[in-house]
Amino acid sequence: ERAMVVTQNGTMWGQPGFPRGYEVFRNSSAFTDESMTYLLPPNNRQVNVVFPTDRMCKASQSRLNSSWESLPIDASPNSSVMLMYQENGHVTMLNSTPGKLSSRIVSVYRTSNPLPTDLFQDIHNVWSYHENNTSGRLLSRSKFDDGSCYQVNGSPESIRRSELDQRPHMPFEGNDLWCGILVTLPSDIVTGSVYTLYWVWDWPSEARFPELPQGKVEIYTTCLDILII
Repeated sequence: ERAMVVTQNGTMWGQPGFPRGYEVFRNSSAFTDESMTYLLPPNNRQVNVVFPTDRMCKASQSRLNSSWESLPIDASPNSSVMLMYQENGHVTMLNSTPGKLSSRIVSVYRTSNPLPTDLFQDIHNVWSYHENNTSGRLLSRSKFDDGSCYQVNGSPESIRRSELDQRPHMPFEGNDLWCGILVTLPSDIVTGSVYTLYWVWDWPSEARFPELPQGKVEIYTTCLDILII
C-alpha cells in the first residue's frame, strides 16, 4: 500500500509512494478492499484454476496510473525501498481463516520493460534472480510476516507484538505497525526512467482441512512504479 525510501542508517525518508491506480484511501468512506485487491483465481471462478491468460496486474494497475495524491515513489539506483502493507489479521488472527498454517510468501519481481499485457504465469516462479531474462527478474522472496507487524485488534498476538521494541511508526500507520519488505534497487538502472515492481503474495490453504479437501490457491498481486532520480 506504500513504498518508502530507507536511508543507510535504517530510517525511512521522504514522501511515501503508492501502487498504480491508488485513488481511494482506507480512511475514505468510499474505500473497499475490492478497489485495490487483485485475486487469482477470482472468487467467481472454479477453485484452483489460474488461466494462462490471467494478467499480472489488475486492470486499473495495468500501466502507470496515479493521481496527485498518490504518486509513485522517487528513488535512486542502488537505494533501499521498503514495500509496506497492512497485515489485516493475516498474521495476528491467522487461525480465524480455515486452512491457513502461516501467512506464507511474497515474491517481488522487477522490470524496466513493463507491458499492460504481462501475464501472471509468464512471470511468477519463472523469472529468477540470476536468469538472463531481458523482460525482468526476481528481486526478492520473503515471508509476508516480517516478524514485527501487527494491527491493533485485541488478539493475543497483536498485544504481544505491540509490547515489543519496534521502529518509529510512520504517520500513515497510526497505532498499527505495517509489515514491510526491504528491497535494494539495481545499481545499473537509468536515471530518469520508470522502474516497475510486481508484488505477488502466495497464500494457499492447505488440503488437510475438511473445509477445503482440495486446498485452495489464493494469490494476490499489486503493481507499482518507481521514478528513478
